Amino acid sequence: MNENQNDKSLLSEYFDDTSSKTHPSMNVVEGSAIRLRVTMLDGTSYSLPYGSLSQVLFVPGESLTMEFTGGPTIVCQGINLDVLFEALNRHEVEAIQQVALTEMKSQQGVAILSLDVE
Repeated sequence: MNENQNDKSLLSEYFDDTSSKTHPSMNVVEGSAIRLRVTMLDGTSYSLPYGSLSQVLFVPGESLTMEFTGGPTIVCQGINLDVLFEALNRHEVEAIQQVALTEMKSQQGVAILSLDVE
């Protein structure tokens, strides 16, 4: 099994169909996304080009930070952010959004409970 197939297997643990499955906090697409849409709990949205994503820092159990050249820094806290980190590295995430803790039905999959834009 090659590395790409291993990545698909990782995602399939959280999604029935990894080619295009929406989760409350992350929309994964097949292939490469061009832009990343970030939606806050209040509905405020940002659309940012992957080309300006200069760094992604994942600290297990703590946070995932995305830095955009000439743009904002986005800090996420939540559940299963390692899956988001791997999908971001492959440019497969089309959108992320913050969810309220009350909207969580289970802890399976990615859940962004705190989303700060600096």
